[in-house]
Amino acid sequence: MMKYLFLFFLPFLGQAQAVKWEKSLPEAFRQARLQNKVLFVEFYSPGCPYCQRVAPFFREKAVADLYNTAFVNYQLNVETEEAREFVKSTGLDVYGIPYFLFFRADSTLVHAREVSAELNSVLQPGKMVVEKTYTGENYARRFEAGERSENFLTHYAIFCRVKKDTLMNKKVIDALWAVYPEEKRSSQNSWLILNKAVMDSRNGFTDYWLGNVQKATAYEAASAHGNVENAFSRLLYGTLFSREAQAFSAAEWRALREKFTPVLKEALSLTWEKEVLAHLREGHTPQALSTGEEAARHFRADAASLNYLAEVFEKNCAAKECRDAAAAWRKSAQALQKKK
Repeated sequence: MMKYLFLFFLPFLGQAQAVKWEKSLPEAFRQARLQNKVLFVEFYSPGCPYCQRVAPFFREKAVADLYNTAFVNYQLNVETEEAREFVKSTGLDVYGIPYFLFFRADSTLVHAREVSAELNSVLQPGKMVVEKTYTGENYARRFEAGERSENFLTHYAIFCRVKKDTLMNKKVIDALWAVYPEEKRSSQNSWLILNKAVMDSRNGFTDYWLGNVQKATAYEAASAHGNVENAFSRLLYGTLFSREAQAFSAAEWRALREKFTPVLKEALSLTWEKEVLAHLREGHTPQALSTGEEAARHFRADAASLNYLAEVFEKNCAAKECRDAAAAWRKSAQALQKKK
């Protein structure tokens, strides 16, 4: 009889060692407030193979002991409306899964870290929060105090990216490039920093890899995660929509476009409007029209883009030559539409 009782209780013993998950995000935050704990949220997807490999580690005793003792825990399925609303409300950039995020009860992000299917990788983010070595409140203090270790700066830059703190991210990335060993610049780790930590195009990492695209392509081919164009496109978009870019001169926009054109075919498509508006703001109508003509040649088979090009000049330039150019582009768009 005792033998059967022992076998009966085995599943419950195993379950007791697993991480305990709250049933809803509001309840998880409520429990975090009640227990005065940090909330651990795993961003995951049920169909993600990497998430599936990490999942068994939540049944490890060391993991369960740490996360059940120090945190309130919740698994957030990124495919749900709940996840989309949460990311939107918090303004976070969670760029991969599985991803571990830690929040105060008021939704303030404390720590963020990508993980892999290894016991130490799953334990380490929780330990960092408990030990307060890599947490939001300490990053700025340590940076201001002059800490410039490669490991610290990499973590801080990633944290800034997840928080979408572009200003601080640039400062940290510049500091990281300043201490980054020259012999490591061509390494896979350097390329990973560009992919995971860098937010825009104005830094040493971007400049280096724009000049070493073949090496980057080899790393991407081996990783099977994405492609080089996607990586550089994200960085260019990061600059386009940064607050600092609002004050760029036309020359700065032109230089940015020329820097990316060898790698990104759509560089002109992304930057022409910014460059045109900067020329007009600076009183350089002929230069604005020259850029407009470049864009028109690029859009020669795209009626919608030609119409938008015309609209930009109609709204922002009252000069006769601008109106004439806009009319010509409208006419080309109409001809394309008729042909279709």
